[in-house]
Amino acid sequence: MIMDMRFIKSSDQIMFYMYYEDPETVFCTIEVLAAAKTRGFEDFSAMLAQHWISEYKARVHWGRLWEHIPGIVPYLREQAGPQLDQFERIRKKYDPQGMFLNETLAGILGHK
Repeated sequence: MIMDMRFIKSSDQIMFYMYYEDPETVFCTIEVLAAAKTRGFEDFSAMLAQHWISEYKARVHWGRLWEHIPGIVPYLREQAGPQLDQFERIRKKYDPQGMFLNETLAGILGHK
């Protein structure tokens, strides 16, 4: 496994995991990476994520693996806050049939 750390300024992009209203805010991101099918990765990363979430209100990178983390969908829904409603209005306008929704995103958006 590999750990990667970097510092990133916040963004005003509503679904970016570094979204924050203050443009001068800096986030520290820590990623835990592994080769495909690394034994124990899901258990280890879920345990680590749950610790970081409970201690530091960590956010997940939308494009990474995180669906195996227990309770993650309701947590992401809560973390996204008001910008989630804004995203859903835009999504409905451009994807009214839900063609680009998957089960996880539907859950985050409250479709379940």
